[in-house]
Amino acid sequence: MQSEFESLFQESIKDIDMTPGSIVNATVIDIKEDFIVISAGLKSEGIIPRNQFTSSDGELEISVGDTVEVVLDIIEDGYGETILSREKAKRTKVWNELEKIQQY
Repeated sequence: MQSEFESLFQESIKDIDMTPGSIVNATVIDIKEDFIVISAGLKSEGIIPRNQFTSSDGELEISVGDTVEVVLDIIEDGYGETILSREKAKRTKVWNELEKIQQY
């Protein structure tokens, strides 16, 4: 029998596409010196290298509380961590836009 917490958790993630490679919206919850901590509403937070959030001139492009699109690489990597990528999300978005333009 499911606990109340487990039931609530399952309800909260039912609208998230948890297929590896899917783009999900996530919230920046902490900014560290070398990495950014992201919450995509899954069991655990994801950690993404800080350089994936910097502009070409080295400026940080995000703040705590911002919503960003990230690719869900791995839900759980064997160590209980969620692996996310902002770079893959950016590339996928650009690729999808190019495909749309090509269709016209």
